[in-house]
Amino acid sequence: MPAKRKHSRVASQSTATAVVDIDIDSNNDDDVTRDLPPTTTITQQTKRQQKRQRFKEKHQQEELLGHNKKDMADYPRAFRMMLKQEMLIKKKKQEQQQVATTTKQSSNAGTESLKMRAGESFNDYTRRLKTETRKQILEMNSESQSKVDRKKKWRAKLKEKEQRKKEKLEADRQQLDFSDLRDDVSFGEVVQQPPTLTAKPKLRGNAAAIAALKAQASSTASSSSSSTTTAATAAAIPKTQGDTLVDETRARHRQRLKTMTPATRRILASERDRVVATYRAMKEAKLQAKLKLMDT
Repeated sequence: MPAKRKHSRVASQSTATAVVDIDIDSNNDDDVTRDLPPTTTITQQTKRQQKRQRFKEKHQQEELLGHNKKDMADYPRAFRMMLKQEMLIKKKKQEQQQVATTTKQSSNAGTESLKMRAGESFNDYTRRLKTETRKQILEMNSESQSKVDRKKKWRAKLKEKEQRKKEKLEADRQQLDFSDLRDDVSFGEVVQQPPTLTAKPKLRGNAAAIAALKAQASSTASSSSSSTTTAATAAAIPKTQGDTLVDETRARHRQRLKTMTPATRRILASERDRVVATYRAMKEAKLQAKLKLMDT
């Protein structure tokens, strides 16, 4: 069986350079060896080489378990599933061990500066230890001071909010007590008469027109003066939108009558008389029917 072709090839002893294939696209930087000799040339792996590398790693895992692909094909399906489950469990344990090792290394990273270095004297070590300790204490104090400042600001805002709430409640209570509308009566003061209202009530709606009509009825002036008063009263009444439309319609009707011929005017007058007579007859019939219902 021919030997498998390796992806990394080393030159002969006569050549001082070597070529190493490294997966540049790999996300795991721990697998990449960066501490290489200066005569080593780094080349990027192709997708085919990466696929072969993954296949090789998978084959190595199967060999570690003692089962290869050909043997797995001869096993029953249930037994194959059991072996795969065993492989997954072992892989999961390895990942957990790797995570635990990484966590331990990261947790011990802060204590590396507290250890005595190689070739360091005791005086240098104590001086460096004091410097590091002082630095850590200053950082902790700055963090605690920032927390204290934040707490003070929060308490000040809370106190201001409670003060505004109390002021609002006090204002509402005073408004409900009507203390500002209460009269200060001295001892022994006697009331002689009820209070008099000096402010006149405001005229609302058609109150101004009603007052003008009452003044017109009480007056005994001549017809000329009464007509003048009526005109003034009509002018005092505010016109609504409907009154304005009626006035405009009447103005257009008068303008149209001026341009009509006498025959057209006579026809229009007779038609108007007929409509008025019909309307009066309808009103009379309704009134008679209502009277009959009341009699019964």
